[in-house]
Amino acid sequence: MLIRQATIADVDWIVELLALYANQGLLLRRSKQSICETLPGFQLAVDDDGSPLGAAALHVLGGRPRRDSFTRRQCSCSRTRRGQQFGG
Repeated sequence: MLIRQATIADVDWIVELLALYANQGLLLRRSKQSICETLPGFQLAVDDDGSPLGAAALHVLGGRPRRDSFTRRQCSCSRTRRGQQFGG
């Protein structure tokens, strides 16, 4: 498994992943535009073959990043990893 910066090519997958949890009432729904606007904050966990497994986003609070100035905005994993202690 590898953690990498999300790219514009990942946006549709992220939208679908977050919609899965939003439909269950577990996350707030995010639009494609919202994901695109916050894409620099998204990281993806990908399998050895490059298939996405999960996504997480951090949001910087305030103007200048400090060690304690972030909040986790989104964190979700694909159905294939649910229940496997993938998140930590």
